[in-house]
Amino acid sequence: MFTKKQRYLLVSSSGGFFLWGIVSAIAPLSVYWPISSGYMTILLIIGPIFLVTGNFIMGVLSDFLGRKRIFIITLILYTIGIIFISLANSALYLAIGLAISQFAVGGEEPPALALLSENFDYKERSITLTLIPNFMNIGSAVASVFFLTSFLVNEQEQRIALLLLSLILIGILMYTRLNIPESYLWLKDKGIDKKAKEELKDLYISNEGRKIPPPKIRLVLPILIMLGISQYMSFWLMAIAIGPYIFPEQTNIIIFTATIGASLGAFLALPIIKIGKKKYTLISFAGGSLTIFLLLILEKITNFWIFLLILFVNMIFSEFAWISRTNLEPELFKTLRRTTLISIVRIFPISLYIFALIYTVNFSVSEYITLNFILWLIGLIASIIWYKFGIETYDISIDYIK
Repeated sequence: MFTKKQRYLLVSSSGGFFLWGIVSAIAPLSVYWPISSGYMTILLIIGPIFLVTGNFIMGVLSDFLGRKRIFIITLILYTIGIIFISLANSALYLAIGLAISQFAVGGEEPPALALLSENFDYKERSITLTLIPNFMNIGSAVASVFFLTSFLVNEQEQRIALLLLSLILIGILMYTRLNIPESYLWLKDKGIDKKAKEELKDLYISNEGRKIPPPKIRLVLPILIMLGISQYMSFWLMAIAIGPYIFPEQTNIIIFTATIGASLGAFLALPIIKIGKKKYTLISFAGGSLTIFLLLILEKITNFWIFLLILFVNMIFSEFAWISRTNLEPELFKTLRRTTLISIVRIFPISLYIFALIYTVNFSVSEYITLNFILWLIGLIASIIWYKFGIETYDISIDYIK
């Protein structure tokens, strides 16, 4: 059961993640566009550079200015960015569009996760933090469909179609974002008690969860950074970068297969996450490690469809792992430091991914999959440590005991 304001928040957040998926898929899919010829590595790198920049700047500002204000700013920014992408007549303008839009979608991820955790009770929190970020995968899958379908025969038609789809969605998001609630926990901790109580009245929160002291940052930060390096880098390398780097003619089908697998993973995760997030995190990274190891063993195979099948299963576990991150990150930090610390955690995996894009440009298939296997092992080690020493967050209140 959700209130009207909570429904606005769900539509607004899912739409933002959907647009992130579209924007993220544009750079690798533009391998088919003449405008991108000779600039593929640059276009792939621009996205994460501005993603991490927006993530940090807007994450910090969200703790100072509130979550809702950032949502409006980022919406305006990626409207500008998508227009640049769609109307670009050179690789330079395409790069500018990618930079602006990636800054925007990166900038709204920390406040989105904060709002989805702060304005729902603990039972709904697990659902919202699991399903809503999954719209990023759906957005990338939809973008790849534009390149798979025959009725969009050239670059201009593809870009105009993406523009029209994005503008329709942006119009819906503008309406919903003007009506979403501010975080009542943020307002309360800022001392704006009257407004906090007003916002709380418009939310359905039957149970905030059991009250506990905040977990130790010295354990939480390293674990979340390791989980982030493992999941973020392995997903983007295998779902996004491997296409233009190693299989340029099959980039669209690889992105489609990977994002469909990841999209399915979110729905499969819902019943599993109820066993507890410590166990769930361990299962996620163990499954991802096992499937990428299988791909490593079979990397000599010449059947591309077997590769896609294993990739599909690996992406289900990659989504499991991403869900563990989208749940744990907002649950393990105090309200007034939540988005700042989420953005700090994400600096490490995104920055390392940028270097990986440069370093792996001439990798063989075997080297590429080996790197991803190592990345999965990093996450598996972190999940084992968290299982042994971490706290269970499934039923806790994130309004920690002072």
